Amino acid sequence: MPQGLENILFSELKLNQHYFHRLIHSQTLLEIKNHNKISTLLNRVIKESHELLTTEFKLNLPSPLSEYSFLQTKKIIENYYNIILTIVDLNEDIEEDFCLAVTHFLNTLYFSWQQLHIQIHTLANIQIELPRKILAEIIEETSSSIPLFKLHEQALFSIITKSEADIFSFAKKQEEKEIDFLQMAHRLMNEHNYRQAIFYFQKAIDFNPSASNYTLIAWANSAAGEIETAKSFYFKAIQKDPDFGAPYNDLGTLCLQEERYAIALSWFEKAKKASNYQNREFPYINSGRAYLGLNQPEEALKEFKKATHFAPLNRDLQETILKIEQTIARIKRHEHITP
Repeated sequence: MPQGLENILFSELKLNQHYFHRLIHSQTLLEIKNHNKISTLLNRVIKESHELLTTEFKLNLPSPLSEYSFLQTKKIIENYYNIILTIVDLNEDIEEDFCLAVTHFLNTLYFSWQQLHIQIHTLANIQIELPRKILAEIIEETSSSIPLFKLHEQALFSIITKSEADIFSFAKKQEEKEIDFLQMAHRLMNEHNYRQAIFYFQKAIDFNPSASNYTLIAWANSAAGEIETAKSFYFKAIQKDPDFGAPYNDLGTLCLQEERYAIALSWFEKAKKASNYQNREFPYINSGRAYLGLNQPEEALKEFKKATHFAPLNRDLQETILKIEQTIARIKRHEHITP
């Protein structure tokens, strides 16, 4: 097999795995994780993956149960990924049969993740970033605009050269370092160690100056009380990718905290129009908060109700709507009684 093929397989597996992570960890999915269709799909993935690992990879694994909980399915699928990643990482001389088995594993998962993505999109209508493409190609566009990716095994053998393998190897190492820095930064944020988190977010930017990473370091600066620095990073994120919605929403949130409600609303409107934004309910919720600050409960109610289109199972949102409706009704009763 060509030298460096293991690096390409490793990178393809990691990109597939990151797509799975984005689907699983999206906030809306966490709210709808008990939905029957999603539960059924994830349990099906376990059965199909187990069959591939035992037949094509010749691994001796315990038979799966008939059904698992959401958290159990997430853990088991993650374990399957790690098994294959470890085998690829330790295998310096990959045989063609093994390469074909990995390709089959990837394509089986790509099909399942497309179905999961469609279900999330149907239930919550949020944007989730699609996988980056190295060799995997889009082979099918669906009515819901969620494409199906597929890795053709011939692509692995026909286009790779030693120089290309070196490039993929370098890209793999760069991506791994970025992920390590981001994980460390998130852990430090959870520990409220914002200064150190900023350090690691900057390290991630050094490897990948993406709009997402600029938004993350802005968030950390905001938590550390460095509001003007945070704003400057949000502006960098917008400059890097004007279609990325998160920095618009976060800038609006800072204005909301400063009680600059009109300016906050203008940022939330930009966030609503952004084409690349996972949590599409956020700018509507925050617009509702801004209207409450302006003492306009009826306008706030409209915004919170719009948010339910993107997060229909959000209980806090439903409770907020109920409270505002009660407040509006109380105001109207008072106006009716007062001469």
